[in-house]
Amino acid sequence: MEFCDEREFEQKLVLLLKRHSLKELRSWNYIPGGIHMNVCLENTQGSKYFLKIPRWQNLSHSEFEVYQFLSLNTKLPVAKPICYDNTLDIFLKPYFVVEYLEGKSCDFEYDISYQMGKFLRLLHDETEQVVDKWPCPSYENWREYLLLLAEKNLALCKPFIDVKNWTITKHIIESSAQLIPEFPKTVLLHRDFKSQNVLLSCNSDICAIVDFEWAHLGDSLFDLASTESYLSKAQYNVLSGYFSNKKFDFCEKLYCLYNLINLVHVMGRATYVLDSPFYFVMMKIPYLRKLLCRWSEIYDESNI
Repeated sequence: MEFCDEREFEQKLVLLLKRHSLKELRSWNYIPGGIHMNVCLENTQGSKYFLKIPRWQNLSHSEFEVYQFLSLNTKLPVAKPICYDNTLDIFLKPYFVVEYLEGKSCDFEYDISYQMGKFLRLLHDETEQVVDKWPCPSYENWREYLLLLAEKNLALCKPFIDVKNWTITKHIIESSAQLIPEFPKTVLLHRDFKSQNVLLSCNSDICAIVDFEWAHLGDSLFDLASTESYLSKAQYNVLSGYFSNKKFDFCEKLYCLYNLINLVHVMGRATYVLDSPFYFVMMKIPYLRKLLCRWSEIYDESNI
């Protein structure tokens, strides 16, 4: 937490609003989140803002640049960026503020997987046209980038996975590397596109996309495969929503490989983002086994 005393923290919020000419503070409330501490602010004129302060890894600047990129170059339903501050004289870490978007968080009572597929496609289609304006550093070779990502995270999560499954995973990724294109059609990948990262209107329709901490450029099929790990029971709804309005060259084997690489990345990331990664990784092991079984059954690689 950035604060131990609520009164002291509120004084910092007052200073923040004053610094960025956002009027006077009326109220604030803490919103539970992941790698960021999230705070909703309301000023005396009724305007609301969303403050994000990193807890662990500092991704504030890159995420703020994503919001700037999307706001300037697309018509996607995302929050408008307000300000970014890395002076460290208010909080101990850089923070940023975006507009507060009205909407309710999605929970498990809603089946919005088909909508999510359509919105993910919209994100990719809109950003494919403007990737030349992307402000952040990016990879030079997509295959090389993914293989390095997989290698790094396989090493990180090795202590948490039994030797057999770890060895099989490593073998599949290395032996199938040529499936990955070196220079695919590039779009903005959300990389964390799950039901908790969309907001719903009063009609239970998706009205906004949030949380772009891990966003970067890459192959759209990777984002689609990544989403399955969060919505595995609704996989075909996501796929049908994604492909509803447009044809797409779909390689199922590459899709499965992307899914596996992403899962390795998610588990490896937990080791340096979470205080207790063991339980998180253990929750992902059944899905890892499912992917390995799928690979073996579909591609008849029982010798791996």
